[in-house]
Amino acid sequence: MTENKNVETILKNGDKALSGMPCKKKYELNGKSMKIEGLSDKGYKLPETKNKDDHRRYEISFSQKQFMDACKSIGASPITYLSILMSRGIKEISLDCDKTIVSNFPMDARHILGCDDTFKNCVKSMTLPYGREEENLSDSEIAAKYKRLLNAQKEHDHCAKEFNNINMLLSVIGHFHSFAGRQKLLGFMENLALDTYLISYIGQFDMPGELVDEVHLYSNCSSGLVLNMTCQSGKFIIDLTQDFSTDKYVNALRKQFEKAGIDLVVSDEIIFETPFDELSEIITSPADTGEQVRDWLDKFVAAAKASSQAAKERAEAARNMSPQITALYYDAASGTMKSFDPTKNTQEEMQKLVENAPSLFIS
Repeated sequence: MTENKNVETILKNGDKALSGMPCKKKYELNGKSMKIEGLSDKGYKLPETKNKDDHRRYEISFSQKQFMDACKSIGASPITYLSILMSRGIKEISLDCDKTIVSNFPMDARHILGCDDTFKNCVKSMTLPYGREEENLSDSEIAAKYKRLLNAQKEHDHCAKEFNNINMLLSVIGHFHSFAGRQKLLGFMENLALDTYLISYIGQFDMPGELVDEVHLYSNCSSGLVLNMTCQSGKFIIDLTQDFSTDKYVNALRKQFEKAGIDLVVSDEIIFETPFDELSEIITSPADTGEQVRDWLDKFVAAAKASSQAAKERAEAARNMSPQITALYYDAASGTMKSFDPTKNTQEEMQKLVENAPSLFIS
């Protein structure tokens, strides 16, 4: 009885997940959507991103207690306080910067869109600005502003509008039946990059400290400046990754931490690679590649002609071998025409072939 209930629960959860897939329908707006004041339309792009190089990272670690005490003193969350420090550091070293520094955050929108049970990707981006206004605010004032901006970007209508746009794009992509066709359609996105930099904070891990000292997250598929932060064993860990050569940004962040009185340890530069999928190497479907279809057809026709000619030659040779031969058969296993052995009893040989399913008789 218990087993049946478990199966029933799994099926119900599966149905809920399927019925709550993101981007499967147009989301209704509640009429509360409006432009969010304080967000920047165009942010500062790091000049180094124009000169792509090997991916490299710096491993940064610091006390969880020190950092959380600093966060609480200004009413900030870990991710908003890190944003304040990183953005201020970039602003101070970018003397020619007349645009707003923009930090970007991935956000899980499943709950807001009513897709709690889905395992599909349901992530959107949120942004926080650091410009002239923020330069003249205290850390507490910036933290309060950032909290308001993040809450506004989590509103249902704001998320729904973004996913309705994604839905329209996916409906166009759906007309292409191969990976290559869809990749070509989205080719314009290859060189798109978020303004200034990205922060990702997955939260605190709860694993035995004697077994796991640190948790690191990084990938050489990311573009630009990225800060991946985790927390484990009483300390925060940041993997600061970039695909260009300079230490100015890690040093700018180090300087802000020192001003805040937070001790941190920074590794030397680590050049790295991570495994990646081979989707780009998948053979495309006939739906989008006439040239490949022609190539496959040419090879098929050539193989068929060769097989047909071989069958004819085999049949002719068999007939010439002995007048006793009265039947030929096609052997599916080898893909060729065969004749009976004239030295053996034809009736017995035919009986054996009847018992052999893959063979087809031709009188």
